Amino acid sequence: MGNRDADYEEFLALRKHVRKLQQGTPLLLNTLGGQDDLQICAFQISQDLQTLTWRECEGNGSSKRLPLSSIGSIKEINIPRNGSGGEGHFALQVRLRDDQRVPNVPKTFELICTSQEDLDAWQQGLRFLMGDSDSDAKTAQQGPPVPSPETAQLKAQEELNERLQQENQMLREMIKRKDATIAELLRDSKSIKTESTSRESDEHLQFREVAILRRKNKRLQNELKSKQHTISGLLKLVERLSQQADETSAQETAEEEPQTPEINPKQVIETKAGDVPPRVPSNLPMAAMAASMVPAAPSRSTAAPAPVEEEAKDDDAAIFGSELAALADKLQMLERVAAAATQGVAAVSSFQPPPRNGSREAARGPKSAKALEALQKEFDVLEEKKRLVQHLAHTLEPEPSDSEDDGFPLR
Repeated sequence: MGNRDADYEEFLALRKHVRKLQQGTPLLLNTLGGQDDLQICAFQISQDLQTLTWRECEGNGSSKRLPLSSIGSIKEINIPRNGSGGEGHFALQVRLRDDQRVPNVPKTFELICTSQEDLDAWQQGLRFLMGDSDSDAKTAQQGPPVPSPETAQLKAQEELNERLQQENQMLREMIKRKDATIAELLRDSKSIKTESTSRESDEHLQFREVAILRRKNKRLQNELKSKQHTISGLLKLVERLSQQADETSAQETAEEEPQTPEINPKQVIETKAGDVPPRVPSNLPMAAMAASMVPAAPSRSTAAPAPVEEEAKDDDAAIFGSELAALADKLQMLERVAAAATQGVAAVSSFQPPPRNGSREAARGPKSAKALEALQKEFDVLEEKKRLVQHLAHTLEPEPSDSEDDGFPLR
C-alpha cells in the first residue's frame, strides 16, 4: 500500500512538472559554451507533448522547434558565477542524438534556470517526456504496448480524482444556490405582511361585506313579499266580510219594511213634551243614535191612567224601540269587525259579541225574536270567518328568525 501511495505522489509531481512546461518558462540559452553569448528565451512544450519550442524574449527572432525524440541526453551541470567562488547557476545540458540533425539547432546547448524549482521541473519533465517518446518509438516498432497493472491503476485513480473534483465543484455550487435561497426566504419571512397582501385582505373583506348585505337584502325582500301576500289576503277577506254584512243588512231592511206601517208613528210621537228625547248629534255612533231614538217609558207616579188602546200603543213602541236598538248594536258590531280586520289578525281575534240585556229579552216580541235569530246566525257565520282568518294568518305569516345565518361568518 505504501508503494502505491509513493507511486501516486510521484505521478502527481510529474504531472505538475509537465503542466508547468506546457505553460512556459523564461530561461537563459547558451549555445557556444561561453557565458558571454547568452540569450533570454521563453521555452515551452507543445500541447501534444512531442515538441520543444523556444523564442527570444528580446527582438523579433523566429521561434525554433526541437522534437523531443531528437534529444539524446539531459544532465545537470554547475556553472560558476563570475568573480565568486560560491554556488553557481542551475543549468541543464541538452545533447542531441548523433543520428539526428535539426536545422538552426546546435548539437549541444545549455539551459540556465533561475531557481531550483525550474531546474527540477525541466529536468524531470523532459526526462519523463523523453522516456515516453522513446517508448512510443519502440512501441511503434514492436507493436501496441501492453499496459502494466500499475499504469492502469494510476489511470483509474486519476479518472476517479477528476470525477470527485467535478462532483465537489457541483456540490459547492449547490450549496451556494441553497444559501441564496435561504437568505431570500429569510428576507421574505421578515416582511410577510407587505403592501400587496394588505391590499388583498382589504379587498377580500369588502367582498365579504357586500355578500352579507346582498343576502340580507334578499331575505328582507322575501319577508316583504310574504307580508304583502298576507295583507292582500286579509284585505280580500275584509272586502268579502263587508259585502256579506251589506247583503245581510239589506235583507233585514227588506224584511222589516212591510211591517213598519203597522206602527202609527203619530201615536208614538204623541207623548209629553218632557218625554221627547233630545236631538242626537250626527257624529255619534250608530248604537248611541239608536238608543237615543228609543222613547222613554212614562212615569207611573206622575202620569194619569191611560186607556187600553194607549197601553197597546206603548207596548208596540217599546217593541219597535228594542228592535231598533238591536239593529243599532248589530251595525256597531259590524263596524268594529271591519275596523278590526283592517288593523290585523289581533283585532279580529279579540272580537266578542256584545252582551245581551235581560230587560230587552223580556220585552221582545215575535218580530224581534226573528231578528235576533237572524242575528245569531250571522254571529255564527262571523265566528266561522274569524277562525278562517286566524288560520289563514297563521299559515301566511313567516316565522321570525332570531339569528341571522348569512353563511359567511366574519370570525
